[in-house]
Amino acid sequence: MLITFGIFIIITAYIFIRYRNRKLSQKKIAEQKQKYVTSSLSEAQKEAMAKDVIRILEEKRLYIDSNLTLDTLAIQVNTNKHYLSQVINEQIKKNFYTFLNEYRVKETQKLLLEPEYENVTIEGIGNLVGFKSKSSFNTAFKKITGMTPSEFQKKGAI
Repeated sequence: MLITFGIFIIITAYIFIRYRNRKLSQKKIAEQKQKYVTSSLSEAQKEAMAKDVIRILEEKRLYIDSNLTLDTLAIQVNTNKHYLSQVINEQIKKNFYTFLNEYRVKETQKLLLEPEYENVTIEGIGNLVGFKSKSSFNTAFKKITGMTPSEFQKKGAI
C-alpha cells in the first residue's frame, strides 16, 4: 500500500512537471512571436536570409573568429542585427551563441580526430575554433555532444 502510494506520488509529480514545462514552452513561443510582431520581414525574406547566414558562415568559416558578434555577422549578411537575430531565432530556432557554438564544436570534433593536431592541447583546439575560454568551450562541447572534449577524443569517433 505504501509503495503504491509512493509510485502514485512520483507519477503525479512527473505529469505535473511535464505539463508545467509544456505550458512554459508554449508561453516562450508566444512571447517570441510577440517580440517580432512589428518586424517588416516576410517569411520568404526570413527563409532567404537564413540560407544566406548559413552559407556565409560556412563558406567564410566566420565561426572560428572568437570576436564574431551579431553586428559583424549582420554586416556580412547585409542586414541589421535585429533582423539577423530574428532570423536566427525564428528560422534556425537557436540563439546566436548556440548557433555559433554548434559550428565550433563540430569543427573541434574534426580537429580532435586529425593526426596533425595530436600535439595540440584540447584547450588549444578550442581556441583555434573560436572559443575564448576553456570553461565556455567545455560547457558548450558537453551541452552539444553530451560528453567532454577529452571523452570524445578518447572514444575517437564522431
